[in-house]
Amino acid sequence: MRILLLIMFGLYSVPGLGAVSSQSIRHCEGEDWSFVGFNRFHGRNLEFSYIMNRPFQAGGQAIARKNSKGVWEAYRDSEMQFRFSNEMENRIDNYKIFQMVNLINGEEYVGLTPLNSQNAELLRKFSESNGGAIWIRAAVDETIEAFNKGFLVVKDISPEIKSLPLSELITGELSDEGLFTQDFQFFKLGQYEGWGAKAQSGLVQFGSLGFKTYFPGSGEVVDPLAIISHEFGHTRFGHPDSGNDICGEAATVQRYENPMRLAHGYAPRKTYHVLKEKILVNVEQGQVYSSENDIASPLMPIYFALPFKENRSSYSLPISSSSIDE
Repeated sequence: MRILLLIMFGLYSVPGLGAVSSQSIRHCEGEDWSFVGFNRFHGRNLEFSYIMNRPFQAGGQAIARKNSKGVWEAYRDSEMQFRFSNEMENRIDNYKIFQMVNLINGEEYVGLTPLNSQNAELLRKFSESNGGAIWIRAAVDETIEAFNKGFLVVKDISPEIKSLPLSELITGELSDEGLFTQDFQFFKLGQYEGWGAKAQSGLVQFGSLGFKTYFPGSGEVVDPLAIISHEFGHTRFGHPDSGNDICGEAATVQRYENPMRLAHGYAPRKTYHVLKEKILVNVEQGQVYSSENDIASPLMPIYFALPFKENRSSYSLPISSSSIDE
């Protein structure tokens, strides 16, 4: 009888969601996109899930060498890129550079502080993990480009030294050119008061209280490292437009969070909730529902279709996406 009444009134049942209206409320549109942050990875556009299951994710070590004019130039040592014995060393070296250049270490950003010891340790583990190493490498690749434009201060060293690891040549301090350039802003990572994590195109933020054990909307278990990957997916290294609405959030869960969850032994995340707006998305089915009064309206399948638009001056963007149910 219940099933018959649901059919008569245009409703049906979805496991875990209760009665669901069959009427569409929105439609996500756009172009197909792939993991554009690594279109230079072996010269091809590759999916994040593919790259994070490959053995080499850190790239070769970042090296600086003086050219014939005595000017320092940075590059990655391609000979070291595909050696198993060097992979973890390269991940650790990338993180040293990331710490110096990309971590907020003062009060230069209103409302943001340096990471506490718990979050700092979590980020270190992320930087050494499969998947996490990819995102840290992306930020360091950008630092290499910035170094070659003269945006970073070089340490005073013996003129006889012609080559050094980049991590031993810089302090993270910006040069005058780096301070006043209008063409580039360094990616940053800092901390705010609260739970979880959130991101903008050029900024990732960790909550000072850490991560809850379960998502409040669905009860699914939280994987902190996968959440960090989700947030990086909202940055310019992934798809900065993806945090604008629930469709982009679902795409980000599929693209950048679930591959890491699977690698860590967690089940794929099935839903993303926006509690304030009383809507949720079933990630696997690509359906969006209204969760008010346990009656949900499904959305047409999500095409994971957000065009990539690079924005290097993003710190003042009003939209800040969070991977934890809001």
